[in-house]
Amino acid sequence: MNDSRYWWLVLVPEIDGAVEWHHLDDHARRHLFDVATQVARVLENLAQADKMNIAALGNMVRQLHVHVIARHEGDAAWPGPVWGRGDMLALDAPTRRARAQALREHLLA
Repeated sequence: MNDSRYWWLVLVPEIDGAVEWHHLDDHARRHLFDVATQVARVLENLAQADKMNIAALGNMVRQLHVHVIARHEGDAAWPGPVWGRGDMLALDAPTRRARAQALREHLLA
């Protein structure tokens, strides 16, 4: 997500018609959970997070998607949910590139 207040990734499985976790077969469900866990570990380390939020929330789109968000005590929404709290602060280009590079290095290693 393009909000500099949080390290926030959205995972979207490339599975036609996937809407809910429980619609996935066992293999796909385990794989998505494993990917979300791996991403959470990387984000926790890179962002030095106090807490990780992993959630399949949202009704804006039907496609199954999983939010992985690194949280810090005292962040803009702490301790509540990030949705609907304050105004989004877009990432500047250098920060976006640096975060993307760090993620690539750790997730594709």
